[in-house]
Amino acid sequence: MDTELIDRVRQAVNPRRLADTALALIAIPSPTRSAGPVAEKLAQLLVGEGFPVERPVADWPEAPAVVTRLDSGQPGRTLQFDGHLDTDRAPRT
Repeated sequence: MDTELIDRVRQAVNPRRLADTALALIAIPSPTRSAGPVAEKLAQLLVGEGFPVERPVADWPEAPAVVTRLDSGQPGRTLQFDGHLDTDRAPRT
């Protein structure tokens, strides 16, 4: 991989902002099959940064997906990230 590109990506990452975002998402209870509130928070964060967000319901109406796209305007490959926002633990009481 191009080391110049790797350096540019590393310089673009703000570790404090990354940690703050992770902590904001982790703070929201998200038991398996019930990740709606944390998905809503992620959607709000993305919209706040200017990303267009789609919320397809698919098979889990309790936790619609969060989809956004960043179009570089350049031809080439597509890089796709997928993940889960739910956890295996129940919320604390």
